Amino acid sequence: MQAALARGSKAVTAWDAWQSSVDIDKLDRNSQRLLPLLHQNLRGQGVDSPLLSRFQGVHRATWFKNQMMLHRAAPILARLHEAGIRTMVLKGTALNLLYYTDYGLRSMDDVDILVPTEEAPAAIDVLAASGLGPGQKPLKAFDERYFALRHGHGFADAAGR
Repeated sequence: MQAALARGSKAVTAWDAWQSSVDIDKLDRNSQRLLPLLHQNLRGQGVDSPLLSRFQGVHRATWFKNQMMLHRAAPILARLHEAGIRTMVLKGTALNLLYYTDYGLRSMDDVDILVPTEEAPAAIDVLAASGLGPGQKPLKAFDERYFALRHGHGFADAAGR
């Protein structure tokens, strides 16, 4: 984290220690997600390493994936708004849109949208009309009891996005 976020010699020292202690080809998923941020910070600190070109590739792939996800989410959000449903984007989407200067720096696996509980049935109708389904769960299962017990549910298109 220090190599990805610190400045100056502290970042470079952290980078030197980290790269000598890990096998880049065997990074866990959460560490891989930090590579674009690490790339940006190390470049800003003047670090020159052959690994940076690999990290730049991860950055590009993250940017592309996030752009596609945001592109697919925009019309869904518009339909929810047109239906009068209040929404709030959360987590990675909110961070990417509001705080990161580059959509390639923070990986997203989904777009989290919060709606008020009382508006959830109408939101589900909008999602279903937009071609998104709740996986194996039938739409009729989304009743008052379900909303009282669960904080959320994933919806995806036919391609699993």
